[in-house]
Amino acid sequence: SVSAPAVACDATGRFAVVWHQLGAKADGEGDGVYGRFFGSGGAPVGPPQRLNDDVTGDALSPSVGADAQGTMVVAWTQSSTQGQGFDVYARRFSPTGAPLARQQRVNSRTAGRQAHASVAVNAAGDFAVGWESGAGKGLGDGDGVYGRFFGADGSPTSGDFQVAPVE
Repeated sequence: SVSAPAVACDATGRFAVVWHQLGAKADGEGDGVYGRFFGSGGAPVGPPQRLNDDVTGDALSPSVGADAQGTMVVAWTQSSTQGQGFDVYARRFSPTGAPLARQQRVNSRTAGRQAHASVAVNAAGDFAVGWESGAGKGLGDGDGVYGRFFGADGSPTSGDFQVAPVE
């Protein structure tokens, strides 16, 4: 089963479509984030592919953004490898869908659930990821919406920052 599609287009019309797909639990793979990349004329440049490289947990709720040169950044929610809920991850891809790096955890805050990622990419490839953070303890514990900035090479240029607290 597939769900939660998202799409991004670069300045020349190349685009990527990403989605959540149920995994084959019997073989140890969890739910995944998949995508397919297309040229400016709409022809696929490759087959659908799994975008998250850690397949031990469930990856879901993808978001995608594109820079002017066609580099795509995909962000998603994934089961925490530390067993504490969920974390937000991102990964960069070339216009043809080739990975430019391994997936990286976006959030440095790990208490509770970090979920519902959204990514935006500027023309130069710098990107920002926003997400919902919930430790589940109530008001005043840091719950709310958070964000973090990254350079075009994927390196963080800020720490986590709170955008909006829980009211």
